[in-house]
This record gives sequence, C-alpha cells and structure tokens, in this order.
Amino acid sequence: MPAAERFDVTIVSRTLVRASDPPPGFPTVLAASNLDLILGSFNGYLIVVYPAAPAGLPAVEAAVRAALPAFLSRFFPFAGRIVANDATGVPEIACNNAGAELVVADAGVALAEVDFTDADRSLGNIQVPFQLGLALSLQLVRFACGGFALSWGTNHLLVDGYSLTLLLTAWAELLRTGGISWEPHHDRASLFRPRSPPRCSPSLDAEFV
Repeated sequence: MPAAERFDVTIVSRTLVRASDPPPGFPTVLAASNLDLILGSFNGYLIVVYPAAPAGLPAVEAAVRAALPAFLSRFFPFAGRIVANDATGVPEIACNNAGAELVVADAGVALAEVDFTDADRSLGNIQVPFQLGLALSLQLVRFACGGFALSWGTNHLLVDGYSLTLLLTAWAELLRTGGISWEPHHDRASLFRPRSPPRCSPSLDAEFV
C-alpha cells in the first residue's frame, strides 16, 4: 500500500485528568535544577506506535483513562503546571494537581499508509501541539487499521530523554500489573545543586578539556 502523502489528525477530545490520590505533604513547588535551566523550558515528545490491540481501540482508550489518575498520583509533578517564579521569573513546577491533558485524536489512515522513514510527515504529524505550561499532554492517536500511537508530550524542565523512557516503563508496568514497583525521586534540585561556595578542581580540567 503506498504511503500517504499527507494525513490529517482530527482531535476528538481534550480533557484534564487529575491525580486520584495526591501524595500527602508533597511540596507545592518544585524548583528546576541548575542543569534544567541551562536549556530552559521547551516542549518535547516521546511517541510510541502500537499495532492493533486484540481488544480493540475502545478498550485501549478505556485503559488509558482508567490508569492515568493513579499514574499521576505517583508522578505528581506531571499533574501540575510550569510557571514563572513571581520574584525571579525563573521557571518552576507548581504541583497543584491542575491536571494533565488527555487528548484523543483520529489519524484517518492505516499505519501501513504512514511513511515512518520521513519523521516530519509521520511522527511530526502525529504529535498534537499543547500549551507550554502543561506538564503532561498524553495523546492517544487512533489509526484506521486499529493501531494507535501514544504520544507523551511534556517539558524538558521535568524530564530529559532518559527520564522520559523511565516514565514510559513505569506506565507499562502500571498497566500490566496494576502497580509501580519503584518510587520516583522528584526533587532534582537537591540532586543537582551547584557547589556552594563555588569551586573548581583540576579533575574537571582532566575530564572536560
């Protein structure tokens, strides 16, 4: 079957989903680390494409909707918003359970018609733009053949590429087993705090020069 020159993605619904069981005592604000701030605040995607599920697309959508509130309870910052600090203007994560975005959309073509060797025409067309302040936009894009794509749209202040793959691993474990076997550590500022007082050692020259 020839590849589709272009296909349109039609948004069926956009809803906000909140954490079902917010962790008690969780900080209301998470500071971005010094490493996060080097690149700044920008959106990115991890897109995973699946063949048709035996249970069908309605079952896939139902599973995503059912699992997301519990998932956000474990990864609570993703239910928040990225805001600017009132005093400094530096971006930070407001952990206010305002809700992650769940998007359901239809591609109108079969997976076999999509030329995935052309990333702009395929993956670039699947990803649905979302507001910069959203911490997570989870996007279920349905294809005519019954296959689907699950796009994780988030902000680099929350995760880098490797961390985003861990997010996907936790999601898969939750759907398979009903739970997540490890605890995420969200306080990146405590792990990547700059030296105080500032200092440099010869070992840094040997490593990076």
